[in-house]
Amino acid sequence: MGTYCTTTSFSDILVGTTVDTATTSLLSKKIDLSENTIKSRLSKRYDVSSFNTTTAVPPQLTNLCEKLTEGFYYQSASRGNEKMLKRGDMCVKWAMNELKMISDGVVNLLDTSGSSITERDDGKWDMTSSSYGYTSTFNEDDPINWQVDSDKIDDIADDRG
Repeated sequence: MGTYCTTTSFSDILVGTTVDTATTSLLSKKIDLSENTIKSRLSKRYDVSSFNTTTAVPPQLTNLCEKLTEGFYYQSASRGNEKMLKRGDMCVKWAMNELKMISDGVVNLLDTSGSSITERDDGKWDMTSSSYGYTSTFNEDDPINWQVDSDKIDDIADDRG
């Protein structure tokens, strides 16, 4: 049984589909696939291990997991039916686009109260500049005025040890 979503919600989502034992079994596999996909896509930005209980899962992830599972289900259950394949591809494409926007920082994950979830603070998003504090060698003024920062060469040598 999934953490981000469960098979019980799919009787409403999969309109016209009888959610029997075989369907539930396939959905369980697709929920696992969806959760693993979501975790792998968001793990660089968020500590996904904190979403380990159904009450800790952000509502957006529940929605994404349901849409991604729906897509994976239709792709698997289509048996070559073009309409089902197209529906599955559309669901997967939408969910993957949403995941990309979250992982790229365009959209934030929100908790149940609507507050942004804290991003990882382990240095993975830090940037280091090797030219901070130096005068730019190439400026927009007259090239005769361009010059290398006076202590830049010494600093490079110091960095080498």
